[in-house]
Formats: sequence, structure tokens, C-alpha cells
Amino acid sequence: MNEERRIYNRFEIPLDVKFNISKGDTDYRGITKNFSRSGLCLESRDATPVSGDVIDLNIKHPNDDTYVSAVGDVVWQRKDDDRCLMGIRILAMDKGAKTDILNCAYDNWIAAMQS
Repeated sequence: MNEERRIYNRFEIPLDVKFNISKGDTDYRGITKNFSRSGLCLESRDATPVSGDVIDLNIKHPNDDTYVSAVGDVVWQRKDDDRCLMGIRILAMDKGAKTDILNCAYDNWIAAMQS
């Protein structure tokens, strides 16, 4: 039986992300697949982190060209052909920016449900 363990709904929202792993000096790029109050799924063709790695993220704000800083840790990762998907638990992020992202994602979800 596949039991759903998530507490919060995840909403699909593709946002550009710049990140590095465990205070490394290599900058990677990726895109969010989904976002929730507690975490996100990140896709990257550059990086292959392992569970437990700490990630410094810069997430593109959905309403303008600014980036929002966040810190998370890798809860799971899966290599799939030429990309890596990773589940990131958000450890620190500006609450207002997180709310903006969630509001945008929710509005997109509502619009998709109505079409």
C-alpha cells in the first residue's frame, strides 16, 4: 500500500532555481516541479545530491524578476535519465515570499480546475 505521508498539499509551479549543495562553491540550476508549505520538488540536470545534503536555494519570485533565498535539506532524490529529482524540506525561508509563491500556485491550480 502506498501511503501518502505529506501533511500539506503540493501545487505545481515551475520556478527557476539557483542552488548549491552543502555550502559548496558550485552553482547549479534547476526548476521547481511543485511547492508546499513545508517543501518542494526540484528538478536539475546538473546536480546529484544525496539525502541529508543541505541546499542553499535562490528561488525566482513568481511575480517579478527577484530571487528569494531559502535553505532546505534533501529528503529524497531520484536519478532519472539525464535529470535528478529531489524532495527538499524547507528549513528557512522568508514567510512573505513563501506565501506569495503559494498564493500564485494556488491561483494557477484554481484556474486549471475551472478550464
